Amino acid sequence: YGFIPNGGRIYYLNRSQPPLLIQMVRRYYEATNDVDFLNKAMPTLEKEYQYWMTKHSVVLSDGSILNRYHVNNSEPRPESYMQDVNLSLSVPSSYIPSLFEQIATGAETGWDFSTRWMKNPPLLSSLQPSNIIPVDLNTILYMNEVAMTFFYKVVNDEKNELLYQQRAEDRSAAIMTYLWNPDTLAWNDYVFTNDSYITDFYPSQLVPFWAGLFQYLQPTELEQMLERYTSLFIYPYGVPTSTINSGQQWDFPNGWAPLQYFIVEGMANIAESSVVTPYARNLALNISSDLIDDWIHTNYCGFFFSKNSPMMFEKYDVECLGVPGKGGEYVVQDCFGWTNGVALHFLSKYGNTIIFNE
Repeated sequence: YGFIPNGGRIYYLNRSQPPLLIQMVRRYYEATNDVDFLNKAMPTLEKEYQYWMTKHSVVLSDGSILNRYHVNNSEPRPESYMQDVNLSLSVPSSYIPSLFEQIATGAETGWDFSTRWMKNPPLLSSLQPSNIIPVDLNTILYMNEVAMTFFYKVVNDEKNELLYQQRAEDRSAAIMTYLWNPDTLAWNDYVFTNDSYITDFYPSQLVPFWAGLFQYLQPTELEQMLERYTSLFIYPYGVPTSTINSGQQWDFPNGWAPLQYFIVEGMANIAESSVVTPYARNLALNISSDLIDDWIHTNYCGFFFSKNSPMMFEKYDVECLGVPGKGGEYVVQDCFGWTNGVALHFLSKYGNTIIFNE
C-alpha cells in the first residue's frame, strides 16, 4: 500500500497510521545491528516516506515543506457509521462531505477525537485537522529523516545520506519558523489556512524535546518552558492529554501511554545534554522522575485491582489511581499494546529509581 493502514480492514485503506515505522526499524537495528535486515527494509521505508511527502505535504509561503494529516473522504466511516451520520445532521448539507473528510482525518491523527482539532471546541462538528500542521507529526518526520540519514550511512549510500541530512536540516528550520511560537514559548500546532496558532496546552507540544530540538532555544527560553510545564503537571497519575474536559477521549482527564513516553524521553534528552543549564537539567530530571513514578503507580494499581482480572488499559484517568480513562466513541479497551510497551520500557530503563508515594 505504500503506508501503514489505519486498521486491518479494507475500508481503512484511505488513511494511514502516524508514520512511526521508520522509528520501529531504527529501534530494531539498534538492538540487533542486522545490516541485512536494514538493506531489505530500506525500499519499504523509502516508500512510506514518499507517501507522506506526496500525499500529506504543505508548501508554505517561503517554500518550506511541512506535513499534515489529510484523508480524501466524503462518506461516513464504516466503523462508526451511525455516529458520523448523526453528527452530519448538525451541519448544513453543503458541508457534510467536508465534515466526513475532517472526521476521517481526525481518525488518521490517532487523536480521535480531541479539542486540539476543533475550530470551536467542544463542537465535534467543528473538526479541522486537515487545516493544521501538527507539532508531533512533523517532529516524527524530522526524526525519520535523521534515521534515514543514519540508515543510508550504514548501507554506504552517500548520495541518499546527504539528501536526507539536508531534508532533516530543512525540516528543523521550518519547525522553528512555523511551529515555534515565541509569544507562548512553546511549539504550537499551526493552522496554515488562516496563519494562526492553537495555543491551548497539549502534550504534543513537548514532542520536540524527544527530537532534541531544544538545542535551537535560548537557555532562558528552555528554563521558562520547563518551569511552566512543571506548574501544569499537577495531576497525581500522569499528564493529561489536554486541560479541557470535552467528553472526548483525547482530552482531560485521560492520560495516554505514548504521550507519557515522549515527555519522559524528551526530559531525559535535556538531562543528558551538554548545552543546557544545570537549572534546566534539574527541572527536566524532576519532571521525568515524577512522571515515571506516577505512571507506573497507576498502571500497577489498575492491573492488580481490576474488578475481574488483571488488566492494562489503553488510557487512564490522571486524577484517580488505577482507574481507566473514559469518553469518546467506545468503551475503554484493555490489554492494550502501547500501555504494556511503555510500562515495560519505563521498568527496564528506570526501574531501579521508581518510587511509589502511597
